[in-house]
Amino acid sequence: MLKKEDGSNLLPKPTPEKEDGSNHLSEAMLKKEDGSNHLSEAMLKKEDGSNRDVWLYTVFEQELIIALGQYINNGNGQNSLYSFYTDFVEAVEQKNGAALKMKEAEKNLTLEDTHLLPAEITVDDKVIGRLTNALRKHFLKNAPWDLVRKTARELLHLHNHGKATTIQLREVAGLSVSGIAKHLPKLQRADLIKKHPPGNYALTEKSIHILLETFGVAKSK
Repeated sequence: MLKKEDGSNLLPKPTPEKEDGSNHLSEAMLKKEDGSNHLSEAMLKKEDGSNRDVWLYTVFEQELIIALGQYINNGNGQNSLYSFYTDFVEAVEQKNGAALKMKEAEKNLTLEDTHLLPAEITVDDKVIGRLTNALRKHFLKNAPWDLVRKTARELLHLHNHGKATTIQLREVAGLSVSGIAKHLPKLQRADLIKKHPPGNYALTEKSIHILLETFGVAKSK
């Protein structure tokens, strides 16, 4: 401390600006003059997707500088430094709690909530093969592969057209009249198709779910 000629102390002179024109740190700290705390707002707005620990430290550092600035400006630490750390911890807990709730909500979402089917699925050998593989576990182990493949064709036809008659499904599957008469009840018992009055068949929730698992597209957020 410097002394006046009368022996009293002189306060140190303010630190001048740097040569590059930037302000001294204490001047940079004087940003919010009302002493209010903006931690929760900062936690929500300042995350940029970088490493979490680095981001969290950055927010802490920036808000601490603001709190110091409030103390310097107001001369009252009660509304700034005294409660700063507690407020910061509370803000972190609030943010973590919100993230946890979001994760829990995502766990409870069903495939139907997150995905949708194309309005029409192009039917080719590759698509039929994918659906055949997906359907295999819904048939007996000794079920003929060709039977499962015919079913895949029928389900794709029902998706693309919404409904179909017995004759239309017989043509799609390439079965005889007696063959389709035995085939369709089996698909009904397996809950893969259902009657759609007056004389049609349609997909069930189960078969739609299988199609979603195989061909579903994620919904845009």
